Amino acid sequence: MTSNGFQIIEEYPFMGASPDDIAECNCCGKRIVEVKCAYSIAEEGKTFSELEYLTKSADGSLVMNEKHIYYYQIQIEMLSTGISMADFVLWTPNEHLVLRYFKNNEFCNRMVEKCSLFFHHAILPELLAKYYTRTHTKKTRKCKRKNENTCSAALQNCTASSSDI
Repeated sequence: MTSNGFQIIEEYPFMGASPDDIAECNCCGKRIVEVKCAYSIAEEGKTFSELEYLTKSADGSLVMNEKHIYYYQIQIEMLSTGISMADFVLWTPNEHLVLRYFKNNEFCNRMVEKCSLFFHHAILPELLAKYYTRTHTKKTRKCKRKNENTCSAALQNCTASSSDI
């Protein structure tokens, strides 16, 4: 395993991630390693199948819920490092579980599109000119943009819930 820091995506410098580790072996090649310590299940006597971010697949094996933030996390880690495989490791003092995932290009493309919109229409205008906070009071929150009733409307046009991606 190798140490690494925050990996910025060159094409989208407003996006990046910091995987826990990057492992490499002769049989599997390079892969992201993301570790979650699920102490709560050990303390409460639960099993991995009771975790909110895991579901059972058609064949009965445990898989990650693709709408959960951990799925987003491993996908952006693969995107930011250029590595197409990830091991998601759940650890407790009593047991561990390793789930292998591959980069989902369609998912990543949608995620980049939504993040790009949010960055260009909300973050960048605020960073450059305090577009949303400069002249707006808490009472009115009126935007100076044509065809926008409120500042929050501009942000809502750019952001997406996990179900949209």
